[in-house]
Amino acid sequence: MGNQISKKKQKDRNSRISEPEDNVYSTNTASSVSSILKGSNNNSLPMPVNRPQSLPASLPNERPRDSGTEFNINGDYGSSPTDQNQLTIQSQSQLTATSFRSIGKTLDIDECIQKLLDVGYSEKISKSFCLKNSEISAICRVATDILLSQPTLLELSPPVKVVGDVHGQYSDLIRLFEMGGFPPESNYLFLGDYVDRGKQSLETILLLLCYKIKYPENFFLLRGNHESANVTRGNPALHSMDDIKAIERPTDVPDYGLLNDLLWSDPSETVAEWEDSDRGVSYCFGKKVVDEFLTKNDFELVCRAHMVVEDGYEFFGDRALVTVFSAPNYCGEFDNFGAIMGVNEELLCSFELLTPADHPLARERAAKKGRRPSPPMLQPMPEQI
Repeated sequence: MGNQISKKKQKDRNSRISEPEDNVYSTNTASSVSSILKGSNNNSLPMPVNRPQSLPASLPNERPRDSGTEFNINGDYGSSPTDQNQLTIQSQSQLTATSFRSIGKTLDIDECIQKLLDVGYSEKISKSFCLKNSEISAICRVATDILLSQPTLLELSPPVKVVGDVHGQYSDLIRLFEMGGFPPESNYLFLGDYVDRGKQSLETILLLLCYKIKYPENFFLLRGNHESANVTRGNPALHSMDDIKAIERPTDVPDYGLLNDLLWSDPSETVAEWEDSDRGVSYCFGKKVVDEFLTKNDFELVCRAHMVVEDGYEFFGDRALVTVFSAPNYCGEFDNFGAIMGVNEELLCSFELLTPADHPLARERAAKKGRRPSPPMLQPMPEQI
């Protein structure tokens, strides 16, 4: 009791007190995830994508990973004062010169992906989280800078898989990847609404962010209305694609205006042009509005999510617009299919359906296939085209 604690021991003790306990979902973790959602893309179209290389076959019951993607965070490693508090990406993602704030540790993105995939394939429920708070914070910081380094209005080159609402249904997200191909086997465009309502929202958003970090030019995440803490009303204000390019990021969703409408508006068969939405937020629009928008911007199809549809996808207005919803058996209340829309080199669209896990058809397929396959070995980023 009377012994004095040395300055070094006191310093170590204070350091331990100030650090959040790992593997516990703390308010700091929630703030980190909130910050990445706030800083994510407010896009309606993505940018050019690289065609993925074919994957080598993995050994049975093994999910090896490459060691080529490691994010070195300068901290207590003998770096100069000017190098401290910066995180530099060392990978094949061509972001080598990009610097980020330091958290004093090294982020191994492959290991993080592997841990998250292991959770998706595990039948056990653990009270502790598979990633440390420091890893979650680093993922959010790196992903934020990657998202902000890309333009608000993106344009994709096919082929690409388009995925709608996921809403924290993590096991179904894994099944979607099994069906469509784990990155980088396929290029992906996610349309938003990753969190909320499902039981594993944190695992869902973190796996998507990890894939964004691992394959920044092959994996794209758009922002949905659930990626915001503040949503109310809006008005129709989109006149050209330049209006989307002009949206500044990061930003909160305003009470009204273009960004609000991009995230909240819905098509309606009973509306001629615009009417107030039954959601109490933004508007509903009719076929005439879609046709005018396509003609003005020389587009052939609008692809959106944000609405449950029975078959996982649903066309509107003589196939001028399609809604894609990818969470089957949504919230356990809708007996709907999930869907992925594929776009090939000829710009032809096709759809793959994911049945609810407890659907008789899904059970029949599972019985024929046996054990669910392991995800393929993680691959380095494909060469750009």
